[in-house]
Amino acid sequence: FVLFDSGSLGFTLTSSAKALGNLIANFIPMAATVEDKSFTQNWTVYYWAYWMVWCVATPFFIGSISKGRTIRNLIFGGYFWGLLGTYLSFFILSNFGISRQIHGLINAVSLVNHGDSYAKVIVLLMKTLPHYQVGLVLLILAMIGLYSTVFDSITMVISKYSYKSLLISEEPSKLMRGFWAVVFVLLPLALILTDTSFVNIQSVAIIAAFPTGIVMVLIVISFWKKIMR
Repeated sequence: FVLFDSGSLGFTLTSSAKALGNLIANFIPMAATVEDKSFTQNWTVYYWAYWMVWCVATPFFIGSISKGRTIRNLIFGGYFWGLLGTYLSFFILSNFGISRQIHGLINAVSLVNHGDSYAKVIVLLMKTLPHYQVGLVLLILAMIGLYSTVFDSITMVISKYSYKSLLISEEPSKLMRGFWAVVFVLLPLALILTDTSFVNIQSVAIIAAFPTGIVMVLIVISFWKKIMR
């Protein structure tokens, strides 16, 4: 919707192609850069930490809903569709914001620098669309769908972790899943009510990523031993 309603299709396609080429050519230097310490600490480290935290729960959920599929299909599907969705969202939404900034429809950079929240800036960006009301409705529906699936998958994984012993064919009880669902609803609600800054959320993700990294190494070693038998 944003791609076609914004009127910046040509700009988005051109900028996306350039960005993809730049990413392929400079992925390692950009991912490991320490030149801009502020950006590195606030975003590069946080981004890697964010995905490291997800790396523990997500594979178990994908594995639990992928019975009957080969490991090759599982890896290809996860990488292909995951990367495709991520790249499309970055290409379309990022270039949408950049095009609005360049054409003077909104000074998003200034708003953020003066303390406006990211949520407010996103809404203001959406309002630059000709049919922004439709866009906001679609955004709300997409967020509901996203969080519903995320909470459902996370509660399933955590519920299985909560049992001392659970057969592969068994599912966690509804009471157990309901308990964790309530917990995961209360956590973001608490962040909203306490007006927690995004910096604090970044710090939590980075701290949680360190022990998660150790778990990831153990999972890789365990998987390697399993397939080498």
